[in-house]
Amino acid sequence: IFSLPELPRALTVIGGGPIGCELGQAYARLGSTVTIVAPRLLPMLDPEAGEAMRQVLQAEGVTIETGRAVTVETGAGGRGHALTLSTGKVVEAPASLSRLHERCRSQSPFSSPHALLYFWV
Repeated sequence: IFSLPELPRALTVIGGGPIGCELGQAYARLGSTVTIVAPRLLPMLDPEAGEAMRQVLQAEGVTIETGRAVTVETGAGGRGHALTLSTGKVVEAPASLSRLHERCRSQSPFSSPHALLYFWV
């Protein structure tokens, strides 16, 4: 994520958890146009915390799209992608950041119950 040769001009972050919010904010501060797609921000916390995060991110220029990504297709001209949201809206961007949960098989007391994998599309 942080070793990209150049800053993406636009980035879609799929997921509104703390890491998605943090990385979206970081890329927005670096100059990317950022859209976060999530049913709500910080879903593991009280709704008021998610709303406070929404206000901060929007004040910094991040677009928040409420909904879930239903389909992902290749964007116009074969570049980037187009996400169709559960609301019917289509969000296009040349890069996206998403999180996949995979159950961690390690029995180490230092391992998290879930391994987080981030990838660029």
